[in-house]
Amino acid sequence: MAESPRKYQQCFTVILLTVAFLSLCTVAHDVGTNLEDHNIQDNYNYTSTTGRAGCVEAERPANPVLARAICHPYSASAQKPDEKEVKPDVCRSILGDELLFATPAEQEWRENLFVTYTIRLRGGAGQIPRMPASPIGLLTKFCWRLIMHMYCRFLLPKCDMTSSRPRAQPICREACREFRNHCQREWTHVQRKYKAVSWRVQRLASGVEGSSSLMWCKNLPRRKGPDIPECYYPEMLKDRKEGPPSITDTCFYGDGQSYRGNVSVTRSGYTCQSWTSQCPHRHHRIPDNFPELNNTGNACRNPGGQAPHGPWCYTTNRKQRWEYCSVEKCEPREENNGNFNSF
Repeated sequence: MAESPRKYQQCFTVILLTVAFLSLCTVAHDVGTNLEDHNIQDNYNYTSTTGRAGCVEAERPANPVLARAICHPYSASAQKPDEKEVKPDVCRSILGDELLFATPAEQEWRENLFVTYTIRLRGGAGQIPRMPASPIGLLTKFCWRLIMHMYCRFLLPKCDMTSSRPRAQPICREACREFRNHCQREWTHVQRKYKAVSWRVQRLASGVEGSSSLMWCKNLPRRKGPDIPECYYPEMLKDRKEGPPSITDTCFYGDGQSYRGNVSVTRSGYTCQSWTSQCPHRHHRIPDNFPELNNTGNACRNPGGQAPHGPWCYTTNRKQRWEYCSVEKCEPREENNGNFNSF
């Protein structure tokens, strides 16, 4: 009979341990459920480690050592073959102080392609009488400027630092095609007038040895929005297009560059990231670079017209970099029938 209290005590201890175990399982389940729900809510991720709300970036910044090894400031100096004098930097005014996806040595030999301009005669290389010393004398001012912009950006691409690994900024396929539409006829005329004209930078950009094409467009990425890396479309091509339509705030015309409404939600329901914020997505489309973004907050826009199908925004979902917004397209305006009142 003396063992009975001891048995009761053992049973009571087992029951207490069982209750404690079940309680821990319940707490663990609740914590797991809360974490899962928190992961689903990717719009913003907050942390209490610093005592204040914080945003988790979509991609970690590039390793500084890797970035310094890959990206370099412009430092090329073009030197004409068989001459000791160093000519002025060809691409300096176009590239400025941007970091380029090319080492100093690569920059030097690529820029020398611009001044390697010869006329091949049957007996060898030589100079045809009255032949301009450079292609600038053979083309219109607009095409010469456009060629320089396109070739400088093609050979010395900008270093895109918006992702965790630096990347080279490619030329947009649409820019390449417009470039050829505007200037290919002029260049073809030059080659017909001065047979065997040879310009090394053009031959490299054409993608085919001996081709008369100004640039090979087929493998270039399309201009479809602020992807990583975002492709290059020169401002001077935008200036050649028709002026933007009237400012609107309820719908948009064309590609939506003139939209100034307050919609700040994407088609999938994501809240827009503020244009002045670099989290969760890093980008260069800030008010300093695009004045139309001043005092915009996180409202949908199409700064620079990079997205062809309307206003968009970077989202606060770190898994979705950007998306078009839920803004309706305006109804086409009625054409003026040309009927005037007679006096």
